[in-house]
Amino acid sequence: MASEIFPERSDVELLLKLAEKGNTAKEAARIIADNFAQIPKNTRNDLLLKLAEKDIAAGSVANIISFNFYKLPDNVRNDLLLKLAEKDIAAGSVAYAIAKNFDDLPENVQDILFKLAEKNTTAESVAFAIAKNFDNLPENVQDILFKLAEKNISAGSVAFAVAKNFEAIPENIRNELLLKLAENDSAAREVAYVIAKNFEAIPENIRNELLLKLADKNSAAEGIAHAVADNFKAISESVRNELLLKLAEKDKSVYWVTHAVADNFYDLPENIQNLPLKLADKDSAAKAIAPVLADKFYKFPGEVRNELLLKLAGKDSAAWRVACTVAYNFAQFPENIRNELLLKLAEKESAAEEMVKIFVNKLDTFPDDVRNELLLKLADNDRATGDIVDVFEHNFDKFREDVRKELILKLAEKRGVTGRTVRIVLDKLPDEVNIELLLKLAEKKGVAWRIAKIVADKFNKFPDNIRNELLLKLAEKDRAAEEIAKVAINNFAQFPKNIRNELLLKLAEKESAAKAIARAVEENFEAISENVRNELLLKLAEKGVAAENVARAVEENFKAIPENVRNELLLKLRYLNVAWRVASALAKNFKVISENVRNDLLLNLAKKDSVAVAYWVATIVAKNFEAIHENVRNELLSNPQIKKCYDDYMKQKI
Repeated sequence: MASEIFPERSDVELLLKLAEKGNTAKEAARIIADNFAQIPKNTRNDLLLKLAEKDIAAGSVANIISFNFYKLPDNVRNDLLLKLAEKDIAAGSVAYAIAKNFDDLPENVQDILFKLAEKNTTAESVAFAIAKNFDNLPENVQDILFKLAEKNISAGSVAFAVAKNFEAIPENIRNELLLKLAENDSAAREVAYVIAKNFEAIPENIRNELLLKLADKNSAAEGIAHAVADNFKAISESVRNELLLKLAEKDKSVYWVTHAVADNFYDLPENIQNLPLKLADKDSAAKAIAPVLADKFYKFPGEVRNELLLKLAGKDSAAWRVACTVAYNFAQFPENIRNELLLKLAEKESAAEEMVKIFVNKLDTFPDDVRNELLLKLADNDRATGDIVDVFEHNFDKFREDVRKELILKLAEKRGVTGRTVRIVLDKLPDEVNIELLLKLAEKKGVAWRIAKIVADKFNKFPDNIRNELLLKLAEKDRAAEEIAKVAINNFAQFPKNIRNELLLKLAEKESAAKAIARAVEENFEAISENVRNELLLKLAEKGVAAENVARAVEENFKAIPENVRNELLLKLRYLNVAWRVASALAKNFKVISENVRNDLLLNLAKKDSVAVAYWVATIVAKNFEAIHENVRNELLSNPQIKKCYDDYMKQKI
């Protein structure tokens, strides 16, 4: 016995053991099938009866019976068929074995076929077996096919059986079955397949009746339309026209209806010729019509073809295919039609890639107005933007000035191309034009930071008034503020005071610029007018990133700051990282700060977990012991860290 798992052996006992185990039963059945004649009959029969009880091996045992029907004893074979009929997995082979050998089986085994036909899970197997052996079966068994054809759940199985056994079923029976099945939605698609595959073998009257019935079924429409397109000349004019009108109403059949119209355009009445034009208004149909029109370009008259393409160009689902059709047949279109098509397609995202290719390859063939309009339309299409920047840069002089400006403003708002757009402005346009555009671009959120870098790099190349206007606009943009702050610091003395002040105040509002502006105020304290300086310090004191510079400016210029502003600043500067500077300023200027502000500051500073702050507070208490209210002093010294610093200070003093 040959096997992939078991070496060749005559050990029947081992085979019996294999048959008893679920995981090896199927292998045992395969060994029996391969060595049917070599295994002793009694052993073989016992093995088959055992294996028939195993679900995993049932299908294999049924196949063994089918292939060795007359080599098995009647009683064994019949027992096996009765057992296996209970298992759906074996139903196909059981039904086939019974149908093929129906007259040689006892009635109780023959009845299995009727029982299996009543089960939804095995009806298809019965239908196939009966169809395959139709001529060899009595009429009552043949009738099973008709009964199954009437049931929704099994009609599809009967149709499949007829399709696979078309020649085996007598013509009159076959035609009757097909007509019955054509009325059933679940079988309609399979019947359409039967007609398409056996078109000439079905009598014309039956075929026409079937075609007209099935043309109303959604599931069969595509198959019927395909059959009509492939066999157009074989169908009478009245029937095919009626069919095409019916099928045109079904989305799935539009492709083949359009095929039929294209291939036979001049043989059709006007209402049928116009079907693609009528259908092209539907989004669902447009996608199916477009590829047919591409393949059958020359089959349609020019005016019909052009009208169709103009309709389809407005549909998202068809736009890409139409663009390909225009590209491939560019020279075949009248110029006005071609331009109208391209302008429509330029608005469709799905056609963007193909439209860019056409635009680049045929750029010089377009009239100026069409070329400019196409450029602007494609620039609005996100999928074309990158390519349009390339086209624009390399063909800059071919576009009108007003179109260039409009395009640049469009492109500036597109992600991924702002840098290249700004570069084009600087490299390609005269100064008076690029300055005008830079001012407009500076208003756009996504571009502002790039303009800021340009202003920083080319500070002295801009006229003062333009540069100042740019900087003030850019200072309002979060992403540009940091770069503009650097410009303000590096060129502090070059700005007119009013511009500089306005710029500093705008930038002080921005988190990203606050630290740089605070440093500018610190380093240019006396150069900034008092009211502006005070306003800046108060704004910046609220920004954590700027607090250190503000604290240092207050500490170093304490007496130059008005008392009310100074007090407000000291109270605002409570960030941990600058608390020691506030404490230091308080220590150095204790007597000039009002008592209530002083006390408030000391109590707040005492809450900071910092050795440096504790040291300064302790020093203030030690040096100004009597000047500090007893309650405040006691609360301060109740802080262990401050008390320790105070005690250390007093010891050193002693």
